[in-house]
Parts: sequence; structure tokens; C-alpha cells
Amino acid sequence: MTDIRDKNRPLRADIRRLGELLGATLRRHGGAQLFETEELIRALAKKRRARRDPARERRLRTILSRLSLKDTVGVIRAFAVYFQLTNLAEQHHRIRRRRYYALHTPRQPQQGSLADCFARLKLRHVKPAAIRQVLEELSICPVMTAHPTEATRRSLLEKHRRIADLLTELDRSDLPRPAVRKLETDLQQEIESIWLTDELRGARPTVLDEVGYLLYYFDNVLFEAAADYLAELERAAGGIAGLEVSASLAPLRFGSWVGGDRDGNPYVTPEITWETLQRQRELVINKYLAATAELGSRLSESARYCPPTRRLSTSLVRDSRRHPEITAAMGKPNPDEPYRQKLDIIRARLEATREGNAGAYSDPDALYKDLADIEDSLRASNAPSADLVLRLMRQVATFGLHLARLDLRQSSARHDDALDEITRALDIKPHYSQMSAEQKSAWLSEELRSLRPLVSAEMVLSDATRETLDTFKVARTALDALSSEAIGTYIISMARDANDVLAVLVLAREAGLYRAAGAGRPLLARLPVAPLFETIEDLRNAPGVLAQLLESPVYAPALRAQGNVQEVMLGYSDSSKDGGILTSSWELYQAQERLWEVARQHGVRLRLFHGRGGTVGRGGGPSHQAILAQPPGTVAADIKITEQGEVISSKYGLPEIALRSMELATAAVIESSLGAPGRATQIPQRWRTSMEELSATAFAAYRRIVYETPGFVAYFAQATPAEELQRLHIGSRPARRHAATGIADLRAIPWVFAWTQSRHLLPAWLGVGTALAAFVRNKPDNLELLRDMHRGWPFFSSTLSNIEMALAKADLQVARQYVDRLAEPRLHGVFDELEKEFRQTCRMLLSITKQ
Repeated sequence: MTDIRDKNRPLRADIRRLGELLGATLRRHGGAQLFETEELIRALAKKRRARRDPARERRLRTILSRLSLKDTVGVIRAFAVYFQLTNLAEQHHRIRRRRYYALHTPRQPQQGSLADCFARLKLRHVKPAAIRQVLEELSICPVMTAHPTEATRRSLLEKHRRIADLLTELDRSDLPRPAVRKLETDLQQEIESIWLTDELRGARPTVLDEVGYLLYYFDNVLFEAAADYLAELERAAGGIAGLEVSASLAPLRFGSWVGGDRDGNPYVTPEITWETLQRQRELVINKYLAATAELGSRLSESARYCPPTRRLSTSLVRDSRRHPEITAAMGKPNPDEPYRQKLDIIRARLEATREGNAGAYSDPDALYKDLADIEDSLRASNAPSADLVLRLMRQVATFGLHLARLDLRQSSARHDDALDEITRALDIKPHYSQMSAEQKSAWLSEELRSLRPLVSAEMVLSDATRETLDTFKVARTALDALSSEAIGTYIISMARDANDVLAVLVLAREAGLYRAAGAGRPLLARLPVAPLFETIEDLRNAPGVLAQLLESPVYAPALRAQGNVQEVMLGYSDSSKDGGILTSSWELYQAQERLWEVARQHGVRLRLFHGRGGTVGRGGGPSHQAILAQPPGTVAADIKITEQGEVISSKYGLPEIALRSMELATAAVIESSLGAPGRATQIPQRWRTSMEELSATAFAAYRRIVYETPGFVAYFAQATPAEELQRLHIGSRPARRHAATGIADLRAIPWVFAWTQSRHLLPAWLGVGTALAAFVRNKPDNLELLRDMHRGWPFFSSTLSNIEMALAKADLQVARQYVDRLAEPRLHGVFDELEKEFRQTCRMLLSITKQ
């Protein structure tokens, strides 16, 4: 399949094949001149990248400057398609390597796989009971978001999927030459189809377009990949004596923000949220209907040779009694085939669920139990088709009747505005906006103890406040009518204190999502609420805010009613934009430690929700490494992580890539929860003190350049495509929260995206070189100290590894072209300062890592 001595040889062959087919496409549809021009530019650019040559660079600039607009667009498109195909080849090679390990080195599993994780746990003699406890508590929630950095259209995603399938077929060694030629012809046609398709949308996508984009992954990849993942988890865990994984175990459940994240997006309305929830539910029920239809065609086992258990027979009798309208409509088909009889009833109930008719499933547990009755009976007769039913059971355990929990997010300012308007309408003095923090806390607590409504139907309120209240009503309706798991968490962005959380409960009370105990009824709290701490200052204040919240006499009982689990979200993007990558990383690390300390002191289980982006400047990087780098004791078998729009296709675009992504996250969470081998549970104080010094220096350097350098805002606007990116049709949400034009108001996503497009990649390294160099200058022994930290501290090594990756991707020669051609001469000095910092960062990292 592949030569272990040159594992990348098949990858190079794929890239060569795809490149040749693209070349044929260019000649066919663009003409020989376009092909020759693109090839010349590619060759010169490749040599320029390898070694800077002023003469070669001048020639390249001359060629580019003489291109007509039509030829320029053609060359750009040629490179864009080439890189799409290269990325596809790399993804396919990852799948190829995964298969190689499974086929040829089963005793040495692929690093980061579940098999590797459990094999190492066995070698470490970790007790099965300890592993079983972690597995039973395991909760991993990737939350899909719709951020405006994923420009790939759904039609192109489908073409990419077909190309990947063709590459898989071409890997077969038993194909005759005619079959190979046929596959290559099909590959050529797909590449030509990509060339003839617009890369970008003609209009800005709506929120429902983004919903459809996300549902593509659930429909075409995740529904099946999740079942494969659970089967792999069971196989890997089975390698440890006495360790079994229950079919009902659902350690990985998906979440989504698409259609629920209304922070700064005026197009996410209550109506859109409701439509999103309905589409998710419709998709998952349709998937179950298709799966049960497939099972019905295969489960032909007769009662004569595969007799039903008493449990299955009893369930059939119970169905006829509880759902006479369904069984009467069906008649008595397949009298000697009880498995098909049961499946027919399940299908009829699923259809009733979809249509909202009598006999509908009210919760996924009932559907799971019906399938379990079939699986148990088949298993009793050793029928191999029991595994087919088990697969669907695993899917039901993962996706329920909701597909993915929809989180709702809104800014704390919107809640404040709503309460201010309500208190003014009720003539409550002082109005909410005029209350002190202590007055707000007292008033909110009093309201939460009250059983009477705050808002009346005749009250005149603004559209914005009505929309805020209606969002909670939609959440209540979804929990009642769709699924008790349809809604995930209500996230409060820009949370500042405990009052921000209490304010949400007061508003949620108006929709019946919260009710104080009284009048013979228990306390009701149906909507988990999580504060989001985003800026450096907020991260530092977060532990105090959490303590204040957990000590609130009205909030603590509500939390106990929800299982005593408090979710807190940490923002990586805004903290990095606020203070730089090094300071952001360190403040996030310390915040997690302190938040967990507060939670333990109050007897509360903490779930940390990591708002990580796809790029290093927004907290991105390899997930497996990132989870292992979390502070010891802060994962505890429970983690929630955003999967930002720009990485969803790379992590979940192909089934086996999706499976690998799930494996990596699960293996890291299990290992972190049990304690990685050789991993210190206490970080040496000297390392902490050093990190504090590095962070302070990096913060000052970052703020000096970004927020204090004259002309820096103009430099950002002119030397990057920031303004142009805001006009692209690649996301429904505006790039700015408000109409202001400063850096602070700009969203972190376009901030990072613009620096990436111009090849600066500034957010991923700025300030780091200054901090490291100053630290080493202060004391010669500090260089060896940094090397010790890099060797022994997963957090520090992971941070430097991510920064190093960004430095390798950056290209200041390209960045200089942006500056020379677009920025005013007065701003060129900004680039000189950035280049100096970039070079210094490269030197320091190479010195620490001894490369």
C-alpha cells in the first residue's frame, strides 16, 4: 500500500496526478497561454520561496504586472484550484496512513488513536475501574459555529468528496488498466467541473444558508462517522481486561451555534432559531427513517429459526395496546417476522414524530429501547444482524431526536437594555441602567424569588426587547415540543459579573424556563446559563465572578436543580486580539486553574467551554496537543470546544478524517483525565514566575505596537485586505459589533483573517520575540530554563509549537508586497518594526528548540 521508508511518496504521486489533470483543464478551458503563464509563475515563486534572489523576484514582478485583468483572474483561479486539490491529496494521505497502521502495524497503533491510548493505559497498569469511571463520565462536545472564514461553497464540497472517493479507488492494487483509465477520466471531469464553478457565492449567505451548510456535514459525514467512532471505542477499550463499553454510552455529543448565535448578528431572529431547530430535527428523523428502512430490508429472520425473546414479544403486544392507531393502520404484515413487525412500528412512530401526530416518540430513550428490544432478541439467537441494529442504537444515543444541541448566545448589553426598558415601563426607580451593582443584585434576586410575571402582554416594548424575550420563548417551545435536548446552553458574551447571569434567569422566567419554589411546586430551572469571559481583564476577574455566582442564594439552588454542573466559556480570539498570543495563552491557563479551584471549594462540577478558533491567533492548533496541554485536573472527562467555520471542512469533510478527529479528541481527554505519564501535577514555581515575566513583557510589546503606534490602524486597513474581506459573501454576520472603526471594536475573526491573507500572521507571534529575548538578556541561565520548560511543560511546548507553525506559514516577502503597493510611504516604518520582531521571534524559538 505504501513504502514505510518513504511514507509521503504516494502523496507526491497524488499531487502530481491532480496537478497534471488540472493542467489539462487549464489548456482545455483557458488556453495554452494561461497554462504556460501559470507554470512559469509557479516555478519562479517556488524558487523565490526556497532562496531569495532579487533578479528572480524582479522577473516575477514584471510578469505579474503585465498580466491583463482576465489573465490575472485566470492565474489566481488556477492557483486556488491547485491548492484545493493539494489539500484534498493531503487529507486522503492522512486516511491512507491511518489504514496503513491498521493493516501493517496493529501492535504499534497510530499515535493519538484510541487503540494507542488504551494500549498505553494498559502498559501503565491503569486499573480498569479507573478507566471505566472516566468512560462513564466522558462528555466531549464539539460545537459547530458559522464564522465568516469558510468560503467553500456546498457544491464544491460535494465535488471534493467525489474526488476523495476516486483517489481511494485509485489506491486499489487489483484494478485492471481500463478501470484505472475510467477513474482518471472521472477525476478529470470533477476537476473540470470545479474549474467551471464559481468559487464564491453571488450573494451574501443567509443564516439558513449557513444552517444548510452545516447540515451537509451531519447528513453526509457525521451520522455514519459517529457510529464508526463508537464501534472503534468499544474495540479499543476491549483490549483492557474486563472493560466493556455500553451501547448507550454517548461520550461525544455535538453542539451548534449556527442559527443560535445572535451576538452581533441581527439576522439571527427567534424565527430563524425555530426554523433551525426544526431542520435539525427533520434531518435526524429522516436519517432514522432511512436507516430503519434499510434494516427492514435486511432483517428477514423468521420466528421459526430466530425466535423472539419474551422482551420483544411483550413489546409488540404493548405497542398494539399503547398505539392502536399505528398498529391498526399497519395491519399485520410479516406475521412470522417479528423483527420486521417491530421495525414497521418504529418507522410509523418516527413518521408520527416528524409530522407531530399521535404515537410520536416523546424522547430518544423510547426509540433506543425499541431498537434495543430487537438487538437483544437477535443477540440471543446469535444472529449477526444484531450488529446492524446496534449501529443505529449508537446513532440514536449520539444524536437523539435533536441532532445537535443548539446553544444560544447574546451580549450582556442586550439583556441590560431589555431590563432597563422593562423597569422604565414599570416605573421602577432607579431604572436598571441607573442601579449600582449591589442594587442590581438585590433587585434581580428579589425578582427570581417572586412567582408573579414581570412583563405583561399590554406592556409597550421596543422590537429589540421583544426579540430578546421571544428568544427565550422559542427555547421553551423547543424543549417542550421538539426535544428536552434541543437547546444546549445560553451563552452570555462580554460577561462582567454575576448580575449578567442573574439577568438572563429573570428574562428566562418570563418564558417559563425558570420558576422559584413555592405554592407547592419545586424550583424549576430548564436553561443552563454560561458566562463568556473574553478579554484579558475579564479572564483575570472570572474566578471572582464565579465565586460570587455560586454564593448567590438564588442561583445556587437553580444550579443544583440542573445537576450542580456550571459551564463557563473562555474566549481565545478576543483575549488574543486584546493582549497578544503569549499573554492570552497564559491568562487562559491561569483562569482555568482558578475557576476549578473555586468550583471545588463550592462543591460544583465545572465544565469549561473553550472558544478556540481554527488559526493560532484565535487559539487554534492541533486539538490532541491542545487538550493535553490544559492545566492538570481541569479536564476531568468533560470538555466542550468550538469547531470554527474555517476548520469544519478540514476536520469533518471526509468520514475517516472525521473519525480521526473524534479519536484524537477522545484519546486526549481520557489521557488528561487519568493523568498523562510523566506529567507533573504541580508546575514548578520557577516556571510560573518565568511565564508571568514573559507574559508581562509580551503584553507590553503587543499593546505598544497595536494600540500605541501612530498609524497602526491605517496600516492594518491599507496593508491587509481587511476592508475587502468585509465585502465578501462568506458569512451572514457583520465584521464589526458597532459602526466604530478602531481595532478594539473589530471582531477577532476578520482581524486574524486579514493578517493571514496578507501573510503577516501577526496575531500568532507579535510580542513573543521581544519577551523571549528580554528574558534571556536578563540572565544567561534563562535560556536553559526556557529549554527545560519546553521539554517538561506541555502548556509551554504546545504554545511554542503553535507559534512556530504560524511563523513557518508566514511570508514577510509577500507581506512586503502588500505594503509597498498599497500602504502610504509614511506607514512603511510599521512594517520595518514588524519584520524586526518577526525575525527576533524566529531566532528565539530556534534557540529554545535547538533547531
